[in-house]
Amino acid sequence: MKKSKLLGWVFLTCAITVFPAYAGEWKQDEKGWQYQNEDGSCVANQWQEIDGRQYYFGSDGYRLENTTTPDGKRVGTDGALILTASVSQIDYTADSVTRDLVSSDWMYTFYGTTYHIFEVTNYSPYTISLDINESAKNGAGQIVGAGSASEDDIPSGCTIFLINYISDTTDVTGFETTFQTTINDYYIPVLQNIAVETVLGNKKVIVKIINNGSIAAEFPQATAVFFKNGKVVDCNNSYLTDADYEIKPGAVITKEIKSYEDFDDVKVHLTAQKYQFSS
Repeated sequence: MKKSKLLGWVFLTCAITVFPAYAGEWKQDEKGWQYQNEDGSCVANQWQEIDGRQYYFGSDGYRLENTTTPDGKRVGTDGALILTASVSQIDYTADSVTRDLVSSDWMYTFYGTTYHIFEVTNYSPYTISLDINESAKNGAGQIVGAGSASEDDIPSGCTIFLINYISDTTDVTGFETTFQTTINDYYIPVLQNIAVETVLGNKKVIVKIINNGSIAAEFPQATAVFFKNGKVVDCNNSYLTDADYEIKPGAVITKEIKSYEDFDDVKVHLTAQKYQFSS
């Protein structure tokens, strides 16, 4: 009885702005978006595939946006499920800040070293430090290596790369990984102010960064991950700094980052920091 009353109430609050879809209709009001089924009810408390994309609707029938769903998945500002690639079993520590990270990860092996690459977006409202620790396992489930990586001064909304290097291993098939975050008051957020532009060249990417903020960013470093047919084939990085190891407000710095393998796609992310007590 309670369920039928709830669905009836949700239906009555569906607004009049209508966008046709295959099995129902999108409707919007000042509170957000709902999806009305052919029988007049609105989707609630569940995932729904609409036009090939997955959306989660809360108990009030409204689409969740830019948040974590009750089952731990992440949806973007458009409400659609954020798809990630993973070769890890990632354990997020229980705090809500860590749960507000979204990560994709890839691995490849080059001359006996396994590279484990994380692409992490901070969807929390805080500037954070991130620590990653993991064990590498072979196909039999045996631990064959371990690694850790960390980064400070990751502002809200920013995406970075972190890379673990597992040496003397060629038989890694997966990882058990732990993410842990700390809200960082020792750093001033600066990364969000730096624009990144890229131009593809012959076995290289040309990276240009521009500091659009009012604060100098220290130790800006660009990491490029190169792909061929959807698989990682190389990764490399380079600092883009002036003589003071920073990029000053309004400044532009350009560098090349090379790939030793042919590629058809590349992703580039930047890290940078500003210590609270630096001059």
